[in-house]
Amino acid sequence: MNIATALELAPALLLLAGILATGCGGDVATAAPTTDGTATAAAKPGTPPAKAPSVGRIASCDRIESASQCTEFGEDNIEVAGEDYLKKFCGPGTFKMVACPKEKALGRCSNKEGTRIFYSQGANAYDLPGAEKFCKAGFPPSDWKAGG
Repeated sequence: MNIATALELAPALLLLAGILATGCGGDVATAAPTTDGTATAAAKPGTPPAKAPSVGRIASCDRIESASQCTEFGEDNIEVAGEDYLKKFCGPGTFKMVACPKEKALGRCSNKEGTRIFYSQGANAYDLPGAEKFCKAGFPPSDWKAGG
């Protein structure tokens, strides 16, 4: 396993471990599409609808220099995993409570664990087709959007 693959899997595995440690609230039968194309768990009959995702704080783990990627976490991710956990997860990267840089960003790879931004600079500099392919073939499945 190369460093780029390990760095790609680390966020998903660590966030999954954090979510599992907090427990879950019942059976998930199916996934329902949302207006932005992502899927959310379908509610059990008779349960109130889930609250809309929060749009507040944002955190980032900048690994552009070492892996040509930066990962962003939204309010819901920060709330579930906690700021301290995300700082530890970031490891050799730089953790900040701001969005990833837009300069030299090729595209955004989004899923429920966060958003990975791929860059044309750093140790593993991507080109646009390579970044898109890496995103779509990644774990967990992710949605690609070109641009910063």
